[in-house]
Amino acid sequence: MRITAIHLENVGPFRRTNWSLDPARGFHLLVGPNEAGKSTVLRALGDALFGYPRTPPDGEFFQPYRDRRVGLTLASDDGGELSFLRRKATSQSLRALDDTAVVAEALLQKQLGSVDRARFERFFGLDHASLVKGGLELLGSEGDIGAILFAGSQLRGAPQVLAQLEQEAAKLFSPRAQIPRLNSHLKEHAELVSAMNQLMVKPQAWRTIKQEFDAAQAELEELGGQLKEMETRCNQLLRLNAACVPARELRHIQNQLETFKSLPLLDEAFFEKVAEVLEQHRRATEERALRLAEQQQLAASAADFPTVDPVWLDLDEALAELVATRGSILKARKDALKVREDLREQQAKLAAASQLLKTSDSSQLPALSKKIRKQLETLQSARTVLRERHSALAQRTAQLADEQTRLSLAPSFDKEALTSELLAHQARLTELSALVTREAEATSWATDRSSLEKSLRQLFKRLEGLSQVPTVGETTDLSAAWEHLAALPLPSLETIEANRQELDTLQGATRQQTATLEQIETDLARATQERQSLRDLVLNTT
Repeated sequence: MRITAIHLENVGPFRRTNWSLDPARGFHLLVGPNEAGKSTVLRALGDALFGYPRTPPDGEFFQPYRDRRVGLTLASDDGGELSFLRRKATSQSLRALDDTAVVAEALLQKQLGSVDRARFERFFGLDHASLVKGGLELLGSEGDIGAILFAGSQLRGAPQVLAQLEQEAAKLFSPRAQIPRLNSHLKEHAELVSAMNQLMVKPQAWRTIKQEFDAAQAELEELGGQLKEMETRCNQLLRLNAACVPARELRHIQNQLETFKSLPLLDEAFFEKVAEVLEQHRRATEERALRLAEQQQLAASAADFPTVDPVWLDLDEALAELVATRGSILKARKDALKVREDLREQQAKLAAASQLLKTSDSSQLPALSKKIRKQLETLQSARTVLRERHSALAQRTAQLADEQTRLSLAPSFDKEALTSELLAHQARLTELSALVTREAEATSWATDRSSLEKSLRQLFKRLEGLSQVPTVGETTDLSAAWEHLAALPLPSLETIEANRQELDTLQGATRQQTATLEQIETDLARATQERQSLRDLVLNTT
């Protein structure tokens, strides 16, 4: 017979513990620290094979005696197997592993044979106390094993020898003596054993602590359940609070929008027009900023111009004509040099032709006549052109001389002509001052325009708010409320018409300001061009 499995259903600290002792794995060694349950398992083996004693052993108070369950699986030499469970009972204590079916004691007795509990504990259930007791029996030749051992070894006088040894030991040690060293060591050992016993946990104390621990564990589990319930309730309240805020807001919006139920919806192109007007306004603002920057640059550059004598400003036309005449004179001088060079070249060619006629033979006259005729024709045409150009240059030179004479007498013009020209220039300056005034007006219009833009933005915000917040009925579903909001009408036709009229007014004011700015920019460009022409005239004259 061999034990192949141990089933500790309710033994000591073990609950539903199964240990497999497979024979194929050889020798099994179970180790563990103190109070791990090794001695409890050893006693449980004897209880499983031979039944529980009437009273429990000392120190085993883990559970009530009647609730203990221990089982084994036995393998016989012929290959049979028996599994059973032992419980505390006066009859039918041997059950199957399910603790319901009864197993006959004869099946177990067949496996045990002639082995009883005492023999099993002597040969297979040795513990520390049994080993000490057996050793003492061997030394005293007591018991069956001691007698057999000493008889076989022919030591029948061993007790007498032991008695003599005890007498000799008494000389070294006496239980009540205090001089021998062993007494002091034994006293110290006794004190240590007493301290160890005090430090050991008593079964009753352990059971009390275990009961308190179980009660605290149960209370902890109960408090954990209450905590989970409170957390669940807190989460519910938080969700309700989060849902109440939008509900209150919706109710507030509903009360505010009761007056807009009968208002029609805006057309889809309304906000596109608004966006287009805003874009035009933005472009006009950017363009105005650019023009103002250019105007400031022109004003700064105008301050750098040199101061011109009013007399030269009055004679601007005469100066312009003089500059043009000067250019013509310079061009005529350049052309005269070229014409003189052409005349000298043609005269040289004519002299060469005359010399050729004088030195040529009579036989070559026909050929020479054709060649010379061509050259003469060419020279004649070139001479004609040169004469025409010379006469034109002479005529132009005479005109320039007359013009120079007239210009030299220009400062002696009568006062009436100078006064008229001065008035003309003063009118031009008045026009420039009017441009400056219009620039100041444009600045004020820009300020008004910014206020109009602000009003326009407020109007757009108001229109967007009216077009995006519909009326809501009494409902608790937020998604359905918003769908209902999207389906309801918006402001009245009178409100929309008033807003459109205000928008048209703002657009008209914007267009008017844009046109004014463009006119100012045109006038500034013209004035700048005139000032530049005057500056060039003065520079060329000087």
